[in-house]
Amino acid sequence: MLGDTTGKQYDRISLNPLKHVDPIGTLVLPGVFIALSQAGLGGLLIGWPKFVPISERNFRDPRGGAIKVAAAGLVANFGMALAWAFVFKFTYGASEGVGLGVHLMAQLGISFNLSFLVLNLLPLPPFDVGRMLLVTLPPKPAQQLESLQPYTFPIIL
Repeated sequence: MLGDTTGKQYDRISLNPLKHVDPIGTLVLPGVFIALSQAGLGGLLIGWPKFVPISERNFRDPRGGAIKVAAAGLVANFGMALAWAFVFKFTYGASEGVGLGVHLMAQLGISFNLSFLVLNLLPLPPFDVGRMLLVTLPPKPAQQLESLQPYTFPIIL
C-alpha cells in the first residue's frame, strides 16, 4: 500500500506459513537445538523465517514508509501477544484435552510474541527499531549503523 511491491515479487505476502519456511533457520537449526535439548545438552532454541523483503527506495515516501512498516511489525507482535492473552484467559483452568492444549499454545504465543517484540526494539538493523534509525539518523551515523548489520546475529548470540 506504500508503493513497494518487493514482497509480492518474492511471493511472501501470504498468511500461508509454508511460504516463510527457511530450510536452515526454520527446520535444521531448531531441529538440532530440540535434539540437543532432548539429550539433556541445553534448552536454547534459535531459528528464523524467510522475511518479507522490502525496499525503502520503492516507497512513495521512503522515510515515512520505512517507519510505518517497522512500526507495523512492533504493533503486530504486541497485538498477537494480546490476542493470545485473551485465549490464555479464556482457557485458564483447563486441566486436560483440547482446552489444556490450547491453553499451553496460548502461553507459548504470548511468550514468543513478547520475545519478538523485545528483539525488534533493539536498535540494530534488521530489527524494526534499527530500520527506523537507518532512515531517521543523519547519513554518516546511518551508514555506521548499517555497517553493523552483518554482525547483528553474532552480537545477539
